[in-house]
Amino acid sequence: MADWLSREQRSRNMASIRSKGNRTTEWAFRQLLGEAKISGWRRHVDLPGKPDFAFRSQRLAVFIDGCFWHGCPRCYRLPEDNRGYWKAKVDSNRARDRRRTKELRSLNWRVLRIWEHALESPSGRRRVVAKLLESLGRLASGVAFTDGRLIVKLADGRELSVPLDCFPRLRRASMRERRKWELIGGGLGIHWPLIDEDISVENLLAPRPQRRRRAPSR
Repeated sequence: MADWLSREQRSRNMASIRSKGNRTTEWAFRQLLGEAKISGWRRHVDLPGKPDFAFRSQRLAVFIDGCFWHGCPRCYRLPEDNRGYWKAKVDSNRARDRRRTKELRSLNWRVLRIWEHALESPSGRRRVVAKLLESLGRLASGVAFTDGRLIVKLADGRELSVPLDCFPRLRRASMRERRKWELIGGGLGIHWPLIDEDISVENLLAPRPQRRRRAPSR
């Protein structure tokens, strides 16, 4: 079929479609971040490729890639019309993605790319959250107890030390009950089945509000 659009008209149409798709997927991802209580991200950070979201402290750049424009191996289908044009366009986008990823890594930034379709189902969103938390070093890998404190070991090698007084059930539990624990959600949390206690890693990482000191009475 002949292409009746001029180059300028086609360019405007593509920009309109891409912009609408970007807004939809980025909004879905922002909503997912809020539901998972994941904070510390910024938009429009001046980095190669203009990541959709950036976590400065962890030097993690996140791109939400549209399945059509970036050639998702699961979803992309080459249009019947103007096949040569579309193949060249998507191949160019893929090559640019690889260059931008390489540039970011040369600046000691890590890159996480998420396909648009991953945000469309509950199971996909759970996998996205788990992958993001893993990239941010917010997944548990083990626990220990020492000197009245709970030590949560994270996947990135860090350790969180929390007073057992924050968890009355754990504080009252026997050592046998404390040692019977299991990771839930691939490390999103920790469960103690014998005392029915659950702890979220994200809650442990959340900044705690400072207590206001009372002014001395006169």
